[in-house]
Amino acid sequence: MRLACIGSVTVDSISKNGRTIKAPGGTSFFAALALAALRDSATIITSHGDDWKPFEDQLSSYGVEVVNLNPTGNTAIFKIDYDEKGRRLALSRPATPLELDPSELREYDGVILGPVARELSKEFTSSAISSGIRTAVGIQGYVRGFDADGRVHLERTDLSFLKGSFLIAGSSTEFRAALGNARMALGVGSRYVLISRGRAGATLYGTSKYHAKSSGNGSDPTGAGDVLLASAFHNLVSGMKEEDAVTRAAALASASAHGSGLQKFELIRKAAFPRPSTLPCIMFNLLYLSQPR
Repeated sequence: MRLACIGSVTVDSISKNGRTIKAPGGTSFFAALALAALRDSATIITSHGDDWKPFEDQLSSYGVEVVNLNPTGNTAIFKIDYDEKGRRLALSRPATPLELDPSELREYDGVILGPVARELSKEFTSSAISSGIRTAVGIQGYVRGFDADGRVHLERTDLSFLKGSFLIAGSSTEFRAALGNARMALGVGSRYVLISRGRAGATLYGTSKYHAKSSGNGSDPTGAGDVLLASAFHNLVSGMKEEDAVTRAAALASASAHGSGLQKFELIRKAAFPRPSTLPCIMFNLLYLSQPR
């Protein structure tokens, strides 16, 4: 499948245990990594400056195409701190807003809309959905607000502009903040609703309700929700049963949390396509060679 991920890519400054690293991020980035690891044709439609160019070059080796709508624009920069209180997120520099015509998306089999800081307008989102292309939407960038110091908070948000989408996804905290209750997302009018619950796993609402457990704790859960979104979208569009779609997506999201940035590609791919054990082959050969001729 040929799928597009639309939204700002970011440079994340991640601090944990007294150590700080810089890594690429953004919903569109993590979603495209997951799609490429699942062997889809993935394109990121975004805007970034020269500071993100090294990441773009490496993505091309994974088969991910990057369409930069505004090469002279700013790359979004987030500061992510992990401590005993959990994860704290602040926007150090906003990205340049994205502007494109939804008609340009007709060449794709589906699109994932994943803003990080309201860089995609509700009008564009609604137009993309009504164009008829299968559309998955990560809600976080539509419900975020920012304090004077850039600290991220969540805001009450009318999500009715997402009506008609194929899949909407977000954390239980994001849906609860936007709508007052996470279950109210079922009334938005999307074919599927995917709610991530952190260490408790994820729940998919479609023709029925299916819950998938998380498989362990990783060192960097940044982007795990985006991997969950992209993997579930891939699975559902491919015709996978709903229960299997969310179970496998949750497993890939959990696997991705064991590395940062571009490391997540190999983690997702190995989880999606585990190599068969060579032990049965060795045992067969030993037994075969030991037989009298």
